[in-house]
Amino acid sequence: MNIKLARVFVVLALISSALVGIFNAATASADAPPQTSLTVTKYDADGNIANTTTVTYQWLEAHLAVQGDGITHYYTEGPTFDPNNLWDPTEICPGDSLKDKGALKGTDLKDLCDLVGGAAHGDTVKVLAADGYNDVFDAENIYSPVPRQGPIVICWYKDGQYTGNWTDGMLLAFFTTVGRASDGLLIFGHQDMHDCLPESDWHYYYDGAIQYPSTDGLWVKWINSISIYTGNTTGWSIQLHGNRNDIVDQTWFENGIACQHGGNYTDGNGTWGGMPLGFLCGLVDDTTNIHGPGAFNFDLARAGYDVTVISGDGNTTTFPSTQLVKNGSISGDILVANTLDGNPLPSDQYPLKLVGADVPGNQTIGNISSIVLSNFPPFIQASDGSGGSISPYGNVQPSPGGNVTFTITPNMGYHISGVTVDGLSVGAVGNYTFYNVAGYHTIAASFLTNTCVITASASAGGSISPSGNVTVGYGGNQTFTIAATYGYRILGVNVDGSSGGAVSTYTFINVATAHTIAASFTPVWNLNGDHVCNIGDVVMIGLHWDERGTPGWIPEDVSPNGKIDIGDVVVIGLHWGETW
Repeated sequence: MNIKLARVFVVLALISSALVGIFNAATASADAPPQTSLTVTKYDADGNIANTTTVTYQWLEAHLAVQGDGITHYYTEGPTFDPNNLWDPTEICPGDSLKDKGALKGTDLKDLCDLVGGAAHGDTVKVLAADGYNDVFDAENIYSPVPRQGPIVICWYKDGQYTGNWTDGMLLAFFTTVGRASDGLLIFGHQDMHDCLPESDWHYYYDGAIQYPSTDGLWVKWINSISIYTGNTTGWSIQLHGNRNDIVDQTWFENGIACQHGGNYTDGNGTWGGMPLGFLCGLVDDTTNIHGPGAFNFDLARAGYDVTVISGDGNTTTFPSTQLVKNGSISGDILVANTLDGNPLPSDQYPLKLVGADVPGNQTIGNISSIVLSNFPPFIQASDGSGGSISPYGNVQPSPGGNVTFTITPNMGYHISGVTVDGLSVGAVGNYTFYNVAGYHTIAASFLTNTCVITASASAGGSISPSGNVTVGYGGNQTFTIAATYGYRILGVNVDGSSGGAVSTYTFINVATAHTIAASFTPVWNLNGDHVCNIGDVVMIGLHWDERGTPGWIPEDVSPNGKIDIGDVVVIGLHWGETW
């Protein structure tokens, strides 16, 4: 096919914890030995092999330019798990998101492509691992990488070991040449991926309904083959429609199987390999958990909706969603197959065919183009964020045409920031009622911490920091620093109208209401701060010209250079009882 299909890479590590062991079919291996050779193949525009070769890492090191020195470390970045910092443009790499891939050496992917005739504009290159996981890149990113991306390198050496002894070899890596501003680390981060690769090549790590960019998922290991497709002759996709819409492409599907989400079914035709239909339905059955643990909504499936599988020529078959659940798990006996005896499907069934023990013979349609979920029962998914609760919570199944009222309650120190119904805001309401419920709905409540204002001020002669109206989260702490300027001292700190003493710092603990703090200062020689020259004050008089001390030894040494000279105040001359 000549139309370039979108390729959305989605890491499935989170999903594995939810779905491993769920399928009743055998799972594909998610492990493979290190690879010591790889096969490079170029296909022509008709999909026929134009040229192919197989090379070992020893041959690559001896005959092609070596990338990397085996000393310099290269890094990638895992998900930030911070919804407010998805792309991490400054590469702070919060938590443990910074991934050290080691001191690497390898061969430029461009040089490998050139072994069989190279790739040109409009061509795509698939890098495939022994376990089936793969990445697909445009020729431009291989032949004309910008410095922030750097060359794409197939690495056969890490930290003093060659692949074979090094268990993750061969490994795909981005050899960026632009170091992190703070320390020079060579990180191919999320913003680099965003700016250097086309959107179709961005890689995500799903946590519920949130897509977290993750460049770590692009670093494929156990690579054993590279395929060049002239004019982008590779790739298929199917449409998914339900309570949300999605597109599943060939790379995503194959990577899902490689991440232990595949199954097998054997009949008189041979052994079919693919993915349980229920797993695909879990991508679009609801809108609150798209991927990861709980992605397939068992309660909704048991309540009952229709699943229609549609072929490219318009043939359809429909299942009740209850058939997707078997023994409390996603049924592996309804399989969307992409291989037969390990090979791509025949042309009349390509790319996908519906098979399985629970699929009647006359319903095993091939050439699947879309899957549609419809006729959803009365069903409401209620969720809340930290700082409060919604009641009832979770999956609520009212009777058809019934009404359901939800109550939203913030915790102490929080307030309702908003409530969304079916993705649309209904305001910061304390309750919401669904009337005459007839289908699928969602309601989600969010909360924010209450804030309190502390008003901080200072008189002449010093400062308080921070100053002005300082906002503090409910239950938080706030420290203020009080400092006198030269020639003054702290006279006192007033907190909420009461004296807090002549302190240099003051901390409000567990703030729950508004407060005030005011600092006052006095000249260092007006000891009691009454602005009257009287008993107890120190009045400097009688200093001699050129009298010496350490720099700044007395306030009158204005320079201050440690001696009394021109510009210094030598005699104060205040009279007893004089005020100012």
